[in-house]
Amino acid sequence: MGIVIVHHTDHDSDCLNDLYWGLYNINHTGQECCGVALFDGNGISSESYEGLVRAYKARPGLGGYCGIGNTSTILDHQPRLFESPKLGLFALTFDGYILNADELRRETRELFSTKFQVELAAKLIAQGRDFPDGISRLSESVVGPFCLGILTEGGDIYIARCPMATRPLIMGENRGKYGAVTESRGFANMDMHLTRDVGAGEIIKVDDFGFHTMAKLGGKPRKICSFLHGYYSWVDCVVDGIPVNLARERVGALMAEKDEGLEVDVVCGVPDSGKAYAEGYAQAKGCRYSELLIKWAYALRSYTRPTQEERNIEADAKISSIKSRIEGKRVVLFDDSIRRGTQVKQRPVRYLKENGAREIHLRIGSPRNIAYCRFAHREASDDTLLANQLDTDEKVAEYLGVDSVKFPSIDEFIGRIIEGSDLTKEDLCLGCYSGDFSFAGIEL
Repeated sequence: MGIVIVHHTDHDSDCLNDLYWGLYNINHTGQECCGVALFDGNGISSESYEGLVRAYKARPGLGGYCGIGNTSTILDHQPRLFESPKLGLFALTFDGYILNADELRRETRELFSTKFQVELAAKLIAQGRDFPDGISRLSESVVGPFCLGILTEGGDIYIARCPMATRPLIMGENRGKYGAVTESRGFANMDMHLTRDVGAGEIIKVDDFGFHTMAKLGGKPRKICSFLHGYYSWVDCVVDGIPVNLARERVGALMAEKDEGLEVDVVCGVPDSGKAYAEGYAQAKGCRYSELLIKWAYALRSYTRPTQEERNIEADAKISSIKSRIEGKRVVLFDDSIRRGTQVKQRPVRYLKENGAREIHLRIGSPRNIAYCRFAHREASDDTLLANQLDTDEKVAEYLGVDSVKFPSIDEFIGRIIEGSDLTKEDLCLGCYSGDFSFAGIEL
């Protein structure tokens, strides 16, 4: 899921093109649906589309000088129009996961015609005296992380990041244009430069005069998702001041230190999120880096497909191998993480074996995953995770059919992420590796 908001100070201009390119550049975070809502000085108009952002063509006449947009795997978070006696007409886009949604529906005794979480979020916001108060009511009520964007009937925009700051939200501006995106690469074709991150719990109003902090939400500790640096974010992104590529390269260098004495001919990464780890490893170890596995440029990101069957189809389509670079070589293969182990075993490892790799040493960029994220839909129990079935690296290596497997420890992984920043270990969510989500009021 991803959010883009844009506000042009020139009211005769159209921000739809900026919204489109912002969504296009973050559509790997969700690729089945997209939508926009815009204000043209007279009112709000909106449109949702089921399909890839690149295929979206806005209907004739849709436009405005400010707007909000969303891309996701489902329509659950698309900008939708709501009307409140207190707040008037507004559009809301929601990037979050409300774990206690059913409980909130029962408590408010509301009968919703859909199960969309954006609708539930709007109902909670609409109870407020104004938009900052409504967002505060939402934050106090929900269990789970969120970011959001609100477009009002007067053309103002409100953006907010929950107190846990688990999901990113970044501001940018340039020459009379103001924007916010949930992934910094979204600014690439919007003619804006990154200014700063929205702070934990910060509610910001965006208008012709720029960004204005309206309130700060509290009550919960800051817990930024550490897997943003490990996998979720694209390698050219900056998350809370930390370049993703540097974090991964530092972890790769760490793994090279742990491999002192291992003889290696070539290092490669599983495209795309394993590549920066492999580059850091090769540089630190002084060995060759080469792309033994090639990603088909027209394939989509398999992880964000909505079903396992679709993920398998996409994974099969996106990777091929180059035999002349592999045959007879002692290979270190980097992947960002291991969940159930099926993807890496059935594809990258198999391709290296079939092409005659002499040795295969699998290195993982993040610690052992012992729990699925509680802030996203889970399709399986934690028992299906490989780390909960095989308790040693040797057993994992035997199962995957490789010569060795190594993971960084939690402290090693986090140390390389926060290096040079003002973040601490306590500022990060480590639930995937520790199983601890108690900070959000969740027990495994």
